[in-house]
Amino acid sequence: MADDDFKRHLNERRGQNYASTRLWNKDPDKLGMEGGERMLAWYFGAEPDLRNRPGGDKGIDLELLLCFEKKPEWSEWDVKTANKPGFLLVNTKDIKPHRGYALCAPWASTWELLGWEWGYKLMLEPSEWWSGNDALVHYKARYRLERMDTLKGVYCGQWRHHGLEARPANYNQPRPELPPQPEIQRPKPPDLQEWIAKYGGYWNIPWKEYDDAMRLYHEKRRFGDSE
Repeated sequence: MADDDFKRHLNERRGQNYASTRLWNKDPDKLGMEGGERMLAWYFGAEPDLRNRPGGDKGIDLELLLCFEKKPEWSEWDVKTANKPGFLLVNTKDIKPHRGYALCAPWASTWELLGWEWGYKLMLEPSEWWSGNDALVHYKARYRLERMDTLKGVYCGQWRHHGLEARPANYNQPRPELPPQPEIQRPKPPDLQEWIAKYGGYWNIPWKEYDDAMRLYHEKRRFGDSE
């Protein structure tokens, strides 16, 4: 995969502002493409889908031929990338029961796939409003996800991009490297003394706004950033 093709598609996605992209971090398109989509493709000997699709990818990053039972079947996969991957988060409006969801995050000098789960099982998990009521998500803790090697064990060595022909796995591609990362800004709770100074006294503080700020702080600590 040429870097020029990657940069072209990244700029296309930024400009089109896919409806399915959640603005939970500074550059969700770059985080998703540079990390999760590249890593998922590399892990299964595939290539990232760099087609320009103004309507978005419909939540399908890759299709894999798997054999859990007697007959191999194609399955759709959507990878979620997070800087602080405490949970796998999937929007309740977008989740599909038959689709697989994988969690990816920066790890040392590269990226790592941390686990996966089927949509129908995620739909049984709790749901909660996330990122200032931006989206209602199902969430499952990272340590409870299925291990990636269990998926690799049933992989038939064929993959495809949605709507295209199947292709054989090619494991001769270099592992995606993690580019230099800016220092992560850890969330900070609202400072009561600053609010007192800002509003000219304790009793003048708009407490609903303060409570909302505190709730958002706890959400960010709990879930981290996600694509």
